[in-house]
Amino acid sequence: MTASKSNTPPPPKWGPVDLSQPIGTILPPGMYDATVAEVNVLDSDEALRMIVTFEILTEDGEIVSPERSWLTLAAIPTSKAATQIREGLRNLIKLTRAADVEDGLTDHSEIAEALVGRKLRVKVTRSGAGINTINRVVAFEQRAA
Repeated sequence: MTASKSNTPPPPKWGPVDLSQPIGTILPPGMYDATVAEVNVLDSDEALRMIVTFEILTEDGEIVSPERSWLTLAAIPTSKAATQIREGLRNLIKLTRAADVEDGLTDHSEIAEALVGRKLRVKVTRSGAGINTINRVVAFEQRAA
């Protein structure tokens, strides 16, 4: 009887860990001036989502991007995403008002384009611990003039 040969490749040799890589700044929870850096529309078979990336300029001059905000705008009724529509639309309304986007826009692509570059204030929270700690944007408001 012969031993069967495995086609599984050997594990990689990782070498030393690069500790010089930036791991990002974790902000203390609070309100921050921010800019809407990017808005992507994800139109899948199950749901229509808007993914918003914010940039915050820290007092040290570093640009920090908290976790992206996912807003579910529509979904097929039988999907898990359908339960996220109400919150997604509520947050989109709050976001467009805080970013001073004109009322009356209903096309998701136009709304996305109108948001990019807008200045506003965001409420940032923390979740996780240690190196897994992340910042999330949980609320929006207009920036003071």
